[in-house]
Amino acid sequence: MDAEIDRLREDFKKVYHSKIQTTKDIEELAKKINIGNSTLRRFLGRMEAESKFSSVTLNLICKHMGYSSFDDYCRPKNSSLLELDALEIFYDSVKGKNILTSERRYNDVNYQYAQKILETNENTKKFIEKFADNKVALEYALAWHPHYGKITDPQYQEILINLGEVTGISHIKVFAPSFGLFGKFVSENFDDKKEIEKQLKHIDKQLVQMRKDFKWFFVYPEFRAAAARVLYYFHYNDHQNLEKEIQTQYSNFRKKTINGDRIFFASYFADCLNLIGRYSEAKEFVSEISNEEYEEYEKEYHCNRDKYLFCIVKGITLFHLGEKKESEKLFQEVSNVTFMEFPFDIRDYMALQYYLLGKLLYPKKTKFSDGFNSKIKEMKYTYFNRFN
Repeated sequence: MDAEIDRLREDFKKVYHSKIQTTKDIEELAKKINIGNSTLRRFLGRMEAESKFSSVTLNLICKHMGYSSFDDYCRPKNSSLLELDALEIFYDSVKGKNILTSERRYNDVNYQYAQKILETNENTKKFIEKFADNKVALEYALAWHPHYGKITDPQYQEILINLGEVTGISHIKVFAPSFGLFGKFVSENFDDKKEIEKQLKHIDKQLVQMRKDFKWFFVYPEFRAAAARVLYYFHYNDHQNLEKEIQTQYSNFRKKTINGDRIFFASYFADCLNLIGRYSEAKEFVSEISNEEYEEYEKEYHCNRDKYLFCIVKGITLFHLGEKKESEKLFQEVSNVTFMEFPFDIRDYMALQYYLLGKLLYPKKTKFSDGFNSKIKEMKYTYFNRFN
């Protein structure tokens, strides 16, 4: 037990090291976790622990780190997917009912399953084998949770590319290989031009079918496909098609996106443009979102995630265009957020972007540069080394 608590303490410090620098930091974090200030200080080793930590305290800390309980934290992380029968019952029970988007309790169950399904490549493969014909399962477990923390793993990339070939769901046929290409780009494994062009042709073909299947502008797979093309044109110096693609997506953004989709598209496509140094064009996207539109974006699924990324991406964009004060204002707006508040599949990418903007704004504060380099190493996003 003591060894597990020590491990939890070290993991907690790694996650929250930028949030436990001052007494005020600890007070704010303790309030979010719903434990006392002195309890958190004892847990961190800032005060002598005169008694053992209660199971309630350990459970609250673990829940704030994305686990269901302390027992869940202690379980081996490479456990195989043993609950296939339960998964089948769950996903069969929600087929055609549209309740995963409308009822929180079902969404929470799906989230927990998705986290376990994507925990290991073995789990993911086994899940796809079992549920290849279950559109609800594939969509809500895999398409809803693109794992940025794993996307540089060649085996995970291969799983996605294969999924894009075998699934009958048109939007997954677009999303899966497109996201796999993003992983290849950020891990600097983008030199097999023939294979990349093969995947892009597959994506373009599936886009035609997807647009027939869905009468609206399906933002996420549309963005993913566009990002894959942008990164390809950039990497292979196809300037003419790169310019054309950017303008096409700007037109799509202005004419085809509505409500929360606008913030989503602006955030993610501007992020893609930031990656290739096209900051002026990135600003055109983020500047389309008014303050009123941003403030009203509260009821969409994962709105906190999208609003956070919007602030960080816009901050990075404006910094590179010389608007440091506005960039710093945006950074301060999100500086009290803890990464564990975000879904498991994207929290590492949020942290990477946070540390990047912090490093740009405050180059003398080593916590940002250290955090940035640590995340690059952990996630194997070697492309980001160029921002050092």
